[in-house]
Amino acid sequence: MYSEFFGHYLLSHDKIDKDIVLELLKHEFHPGQTPPFKAVYHGYLSNEEYVTCLNEAIDSGKPFYDLVIEHGYMDAEQVSEITAEKEPVYMQFAQYLIDKGTVSPTEMSQIVADYVSGFELVDLDFIDEMNDAVDRILHDVTMITDGQDTMLLLDYYPLLFNDLIRYIGDDFTPLSVQAFTGYVSKICAKQDITSTNTLLTAIDMDENTAIEFATRFSSMEFTECDEYVDASLCDFLNQHNGLFAVNMANEHDYHLSLAIPESANYDIVSDSGTGFLLSVSYSFGVVNFFLYPH
Repeated sequence: MYSEFFGHYLLSHDKIDKDIVLELLKHEFHPGQTPPFKAVYHGYLSNEEYVTCLNEAIDSGKPFYDLVIEHGYMDAEQVSEITAEKEPVYMQFAQYLIDKGTVSPTEMSQIVADYVSGFELVDLDFIDEMNDAVDRILHDVTMITDGQDTMLLLDYYPLLFNDLIRYIGDDFTPLSVQAFTGYVSKICAKQDITSTNTLLTAIDMDENTAIEFATRFSSMEFTECDEYVDASLCDFLNQHNGLFAVNMANEHDYHLSLAIPESANYDIVSDSGTGFLLSVSYSFGVVNFFLYPH
């Protein structure tokens, strides 16, 4: 089973205070130098040894891993082995939280180990690429909205990617989240999610893309864009939103109800207020997802 992405994982599992995680998601992280924390994660250093080397590195200006070798905690071959590995962005997230004093290196090692264990059945390069893409999406979300809408979106998007991978395929590239006002659909399914407020959700694409999307989801061969394709799009949206509602109830004790999904082909999805548009580029076309609080 595909696991949650790191920022969402921290939020949904109450690993770190919510406000701190939201602050983290506003930072842009890029793979770079091997974080010092990685030596603890791989079991070479204790908390105390980590602090000793880190303080000496700050005072002397020497590289952290040179000091680790000088103290005899690791040899050159061990350092070379872990520094040669491709560095996923979530390790930079982890180092940031440690540097902020939010969590100790050994505590973060267990958090990362629990997180990574959810990816046991997935190709590691794919994990890193998808992690980076989703972290960027969640960063975009935190920059364009706040409050309750932010929390809903931070939960909605990682689950959406999970369901796309599970039901449609992993041959896609997530593009950025954008705010929008007003949208005229092509081949579209929509559904309201209600609690104290209403969240309109919609999936939209052109006809050829809709045929292939429906074919993959239903495991039936469609050759034209008809009512069966429309029904498949509605079914996908309803299934995803149903899982989202269950997750929100289980993880946050936040209860949602779903309206009946309906087709909205060549219609105005929203004509006022601000919504959120996420485009996903599949090998067979671009699929657009809309979230419109109202």
